[in-house]
Amino acid sequence: MSERSAARQPTPQFGPFAPPALPQLDEAITADFQLIHAVDRDGHTAVMAAAAMDQVASVRLLHERGANLNVQDYEGLAALHAAVESRSVGAGLELLALGADPSITTNARRTPLDLVAGMPPKQRASLRRLTFALIRSGGKGAAWAALVDDQGFAVAATGTALGAGAEGAALAEELGEPMAPATARGARRAPGRLAAPPASASGARSPRKNVAFTA
Repeated sequence: MSERSAARQPTPQFGPFAPPALPQLDEAITADFQLIHAVDRDGHTAVMAAAAMDQVASVRLLHERGANLNVQDYEGLAALHAAVESRSVGAGLELLALGADPSITTNARRTPLDLVAGMPPKQRASLRRLTFALIRSGGKGAAWAALVDDQGFAVAATGTALGAGAEGAALAEELGEPMAPATARGARRAPGRLAAPPASASGARSPRKNVAFTA
């Protein structure tokens, strides 16, 4: 798996084996306990494979059998990175519930939220539940912080300005985050405030058009 392929779909052979259906996985682990910790030539593990393919039950079983949820491959990516890259929301939520580190960094110092920040808006929108969970779990990241500074928390977290009006606004209020982007001076507007329309040459306010959050 490469950080350059944040939008890539999971491949069937991600890890030392492609996790089979749950009963077969349980049998395989029972027959060879080392499969839990085995790695392929890229350092991928079974729990990374399960996360990439959104196999929630397999993630849970591997954790119960002792799999390290924060083990990293040779690029420093962990199971949470795999879940984000593959947009495996269920597996990502399960990893967080089981105690995976939301701010674990790759060799390039990228966290799961940094991977979210590098995605196009539509992909970020599909990950909003996992993004919210990463934030609530204490996830951070330099690229994520830069995206929030540029677009505002609500749009960054939901991927769309439309979503920013509901879910993003609620989460921003819950966490005390500003909804609007930073101003040119680096100060932030109060959450939900809209920029005033520009004054006309006569000093009167011009009609507001295309109302939106502005930088």
